[in-house]
Amino acid sequence: VKMQKRKRPVMIGILSVFNMVIGALMMLGSFGMKSGAEGAILFALGLFAFVVGIGLFRLRSWARKAAIVGYILNVVGALAESNGIGLLVALAILAYLFSNGVKDAFSVDYQKEIVTEPTVKGSEVSEAPVP
Repeated sequence: VKMQKRKRPVMIGILSVFNMVIGALMMLGSFGMKSGAEGAILFALGLFAFVVGIGLFRLRSWARKAAIVGYILNVVGALAESNGIGLLVALAILAYLFSNGVKDAFSVDYQKEIVTEPTVKGSEVSEAPVP
């Protein structure tokens, strides 16, 4: 009996690893901040990015929603800082997260998809769900 695993879109894999790495770096960097409040905020943002990265890697629907919120906040931050490159990157990632293929990969139907294998009953071949 073979079970087929869900296929993760390649860019989601890259985005998830990116979030995990950036999140880990932010958490580590938080320990070098001059003020405890700044460090705590940077640590919390890093933890958020890291956890979202893990969720994206595992194709969890909550992670896609959290990533959308996070990248909307990145857009706001990039606008406030007049950071054109940051703005373009965040907008491109948001557009990707709203694309149909990505929505499908995180959908409940996709997650509950069962793989079927043909089974032989006498001379008939029928489709039976694989447990």
